[in-house]
Amino acid sequence: MAKQNESGAYDFSLFEPKAEALPEPSAQPGRSAEPEQENKILEMPKEHIAKIYRVRRRVRNRSAVKNVALILGGAAIWVLLVFGLVRRADLTEQTETTAKQLTEAESLYTQYQMKTDSQLSPTAIEQYAADKLGMTKSDQTQMEYIELSSKDKGEVIQAEDSNWFVSAWNFIVNLLS
Repeated sequence: MAKQNESGAYDFSLFEPKAEALPEPSAQPGRSAEPEQENKILEMPKEHIAKIYRVRRRVRNRSAVKNVALILGGAAIWVLLVFGLVRRADLTEQTETTAKQLTEAESLYTQYQMKTDSQLSPTAIEQYAADKLGMTKSDQTQMEYIELSSKDKGEVIQAEDSNWFVSAWNFIVNLLS
């Protein structure tokens, strides 16, 4: 079968009825071809039509359920996003206030540290001891040296274990340590 035109997409002659398939006009002038076309109409059974409607209703219902589920899912995601943004804002504010409190506490710490360092300097301590407590620095006459005799010893007495299980256990523990 040879094509008449190279571009088949624009060849409308493929969709036209063929010359053999066309009904011949009737020889009688009073008769037309319309009654023959009326006989070509097919009727579908009512059960088949009802089945088609049921299938279409199911498809419509499924698509409606799917649309509702998508809308609810989108709303849930939107709520979660808004909640996350609010929570992040609260945490950011809390972090900022905590950082501010930390810097204030650090500045107080350095103030108190400088105050205690100035009050507890060695010269301030010596002056307080001499003025308020009446203390003086020690000199050589106040020092006394003592000697311990080299004959003194200390000895730890251990009670003997009468149970041989305890002695075996102690032997194992001494080996492992």
